Amino acid sequence: MKYYLKSIKANGRLLLMIMAINLCIDLLVFASSLPNAEMKGYWVPTAICLVITVGVMLFFIALICVITKKNIECYRLLDEKGPCPELIEAYARARKYKLSARDHCVLASYYLAMDDPDGADSELAVAGQLQMYDVVTKVYYSELFTETRIKQRRFPEAAVMYNNYLSINGEYCRSHPGALAVEHYSNGALFQAMNGNMQGAMENLNAMEKSIKRTRKFAFTRNTALMGVYLIMRDYANADSIKDMMLKDIDTFDGFDLICDKQLVMHDIVSMQKTFDERTGDTY
Repeated sequence: MKYYLKSIKANGRLLLMIMAINLCIDLLVFASSLPNAEMKGYWVPTAICLVITVGVMLFFIALICVITKKNIECYRLLDEKGPCPELIEAYARARKYKLSARDHCVLASYYLAMDDPDGADSELAVAGQLQMYDVVTKVYYSELFTETRIKQRRFPEAAVMYNNYLSINGEYCRSHPGALAVEHYSNGALFQAMNGNMQGAMENLNAMEKSIKRTRKFAFTRNTALMGVYLIMRDYANADSIKDMMLKDIDTFDGFDLICDKQLVMHDIVSMQKTFDERTGDTY
């Protein structure tokens, strides 16, 4: 039951938007009926509209539950184990192995979380050969491609992809603060730091504020990117201070949705340090 409730909560803004549209229609019907207030059937059209509104809401809630049921095994594995080989197999099986470009992007994100950028690269190569029908998939693909190349330390290729999609992704992320926006601004901050532009890096980090207000756990993503910026700048005192702060806060943070969220934050911290900390023996 908890996975159904989480899915409904995750789609709460969509449901509220649908309810708002239906209520606006109800108000229009109510206003148009005012001149006939003395008539016996005055409340009939308004009551019908209210019943339709409830019916529409129940329909969309049922639709969310149907989709959740289809992915229930994936939700359970993601919650309990985090990204793992079993999750990848369950995800493909739930779609009867007929995967869209966005599905391959989702699998690529799982491989990245498993510290397997080569596996992510393979999924993105397949996604790149498929039709991407919507802007969200294009943004998702390009940001994952950029992140994968960064983790592979293929920085010039990462920068080319980031710059090629900068106008599309920037416009989308400004109007849709969320996970994709956080990833976009994180990548932007790292590239600005690589170019020696600390001000530009901080502007990207500050642009995450709307996303963090909506989802508090994104503060860890911002701080991990900030740690990366300091590492690139060879400011190890501040980098270590940010890392220590996150490690302290993570144990008391109450805004995680999944059991594996703490594990994923820890993975991101380690991955960022592995990529950019020259004290580990590798330099960018």
